[in-house]
Amino acid sequence: MEIKMTEFEVKYLNNTHWETVSEKIVMERLVDTFSLVTPVISEMIKGKYAYTPHGIYRMKLDGDGLKDECPTSNRLNIEHPTSNIE
Repeated sequence: MEIKMTEFEVKYLNNTHWETVSEKIVMERLVDTFSLVTPVISEMIKGKYAYTPHGIYRMKLDGDGLKDECPTSNRLNIEHPTSNIE
């Protein structure tokens, strides 16, 4: 049995491409942005994108064929009081 670690990607607000980012960085940004992190992670597992003041974060799911665009339908619908991004 092969275990594969979860991978995350970020598109910083001043970039047009996705970059692989460490889990530690993602967790720090989520904690800084959202009052409750567990619901955000649960939604990211379902393919949603987390929008923060630093950028847009997503979980790279095995075989999901992610594209560069961020569809509005994949946007998290969770309040993030410390972020001024909708």
